[in-house]
Amino acid sequence: MIFVTVGTTHFDALVQSVDEAAGQGLIRDDVIIQIGYGGQYVPRHCRYFRVAPTLEPFERAADLIVGHGGTGTTLEILLMRKPLVSVSNPGVSGNHQHEFLEALEALGLVTYCRDLTDLPRLLASPLPSAGLSTGPSRLATDLGRELSRLTPRDRVPAGRLARLVARVAERIARTVEIDVTATLRPKAEPPLPADLVRDPRA
Repeated sequence: MIFVTVGTTHFDALVQSVDEAAGQGLIRDDVIIQIGYGGQYVPRHCRYFRVAPTLEPFERAADLIVGHGGTGTTLEILLMRKPLVSVSNPGVSGNHQHEFLEALEALGLVTYCRDLTDLPRLLASPLPSAGLSTGPSRLATDLGRELSRLTPRDRVPAGRLARLVARVAERIARTVEIDVTATLRPKAEPPLPADLVRDPRA
């Protein structure tokens, strides 16, 4: 299953791109899209919901996640060691996501989709899973701690996110080895809150 999340706002271009690709048969996997608040486009080919108290059950049940590039979502998925394709939302103030995702892509931790027309091809390709061979992901934990200090996000000076990611990664690389091949799953997956999900095909 592919899980697509846009966060609490909206990202119609991403939602529509995935939905239409599924309708055209370019994406053959089962897809659930979290479409957020305020969006105008409602999926016609994929199951969807607007928001949920937590996205963790969907993230854990997914084989692959498409994220909107938000730092919170990205770090949460890094902790789970799930394959992640990230698309920056140009509507975000300051577009800090682009810089953040470029830095993580350089480390091999995410697949950064810069053009939505490339998304079906990326989803059909083998993708790495980012994580550590054992224990919790110190990379995600350290990045989360450091990034939480950068508020408000839209006032982060140009280049600072890239330097921050590089500094944290360099520190971690001296003490741990990043394994980008193994996807680890919990022993028991939490059940999906099916009552939240709508199926336009039903």
